[in-house]
This record gives sequence, structure tokens and C-alpha cells, in this order.
Amino acid sequence: MLKPILDRRSIRKYTSQPVSDAEIEQILEAARLAPSGNNSQPWRFLVVRAAERRAAIAEVSHRQAWMNTAPVHIVCVGDIRCRIPDYAGPPLDDDSPLPELKKVIRDAAIGIE
Repeated sequence: MLKPILDRRSIRKYTSQPVSDAEIEQILEAARLAPSGNNSQPWRFLVVRAAERRAAIAEVSHRQAWMNTAPVHIVCVGDIRCRIPDYAGPPLDDDSPLPELKKVIRDAAIGIE
């Protein structure tokens, strides 16, 4: 069990080889199978292939230009409505004190992993 942890590395350079729909489906299925509190699955995954959209994502991700070398981005968005179905409060961020938000962030992080 320790080997995958020891072998883990962060990739910053990608090839331009396309990623097939079947490969994307497999990745999304693995994420879907991740555990979440009450099986709420508070994540939404967006597959982004368009270069201009990937560039915009890299820009708002603290100008991480290396991201532009990847041929596809999979964006994970936490959905508070999985925990609070009728949420109509203010926009949320990681400084929000709402305990349910912390659960959504935790569960989404597990799905990403």
C-alpha cells in the first residue's frame, strides 16, 4: 500500500496526445466511486477540451501556464446543494463558516484524489 504513495509525483509537462472519451469516462467513473458522506457525491466534473477555455482556467488558477500543455482539463466543482438542497445564501468560498461547506470540500477532495 505504501508503494503508490512513495511513487506519487506531480506532473507539470504533458504531451499533446489526445485523451480519448473512453479514458475520460474511466477517470470519471473512478471519481464517482469515491466515498462521500451519506453518498451525497457533492461533485460535478466538467471536461474541458477547448484551448481557449483551458487557458482561461489556467489564468484563474493563479496563472499556472504549465496547465496549458495538457490536452484536456477535468474541473471539479463542489455542489453545496447536495448537502443543503434549497441553499440560496451568499456565494461560498473556503473562508465561509458553514460546516456543510467543509463537508462538500472534503468529499470533493476525496473524489479528485
